[in-house]
Amino acid sequence: VLGLERFTLGHERGGSQDHARIIRIDYHDDDYIPLVRDSYTTIQDVERESGLKLIHITGEIMMVKKDDPRSEILGAYEEAMTKANLKYEIWNQNEIQRRFPQFCLESNVVGLYTKDSGLVDAAMTNAAHIQLARRNGATIEENCQVLKMEKDKDGVHVLVHTTKDMFCARHVIVTAGGWTNQVLSSLDIKLPLTITQEQATFVATPNLKDFTKNR
Repeated sequence: VLGLERFTLGHERGGSQDHARIIRIDYHDDDYIPLVRDSYTTIQDVERESGLKLIHITGEIMMVKKDDPRSEILGAYEEAMTKANLKYEIWNQNEIQRRFPQFCLESNVVGLYTKDSGLVDAAMTNAAHIQLARRNGATIEENCQVLKMEKDKDGVHVLVHTTKDMFCARHVIVTAGGWTNQVLSSLDIKLPLTITQEQATFVATPNLKDFTKNR
């Protein structure tokens, strides 16, 4: 196995670095739910093999205002999760504040709660994946941009041209995020992608004990 990374390992240009990422069983599209179920299993495998604590189950509550046009997404979550036979609870403002008194909410707020959701230490998980891959015989090349890909003469292998070298592979998996169409352009493949920056926001509080992982 050969892994090619365009930038330096640990960079923050992709979607999987930073302090934390949510791991959750809830989703608004039931096509995704089998994938998120498997994500728990695979990260737990990495925990066992690495000896690192990567997942922190905290529970998750998604809150919306009932009169907000975007609140309809809550119904999509309910429909998809009911279809997948997943457990969830719908709480009104009073119930949310009873369970989590550190929040002060308006009366028109409603929330969907799932107990099995939580956080993944994203940077540490990436580092663990890289180290375990290398231990199991994989080669990881950083600062190695893919310039083009093409099939060889027999049509069986793929030639991957990079800024470092040319590699020959039987199978290629592209996980290039916002650069996907750039990587695939030499194969005349263009996916209907719209690239946006999604901004995670962390809010500070003087009441630290009220917002620890176990709260």
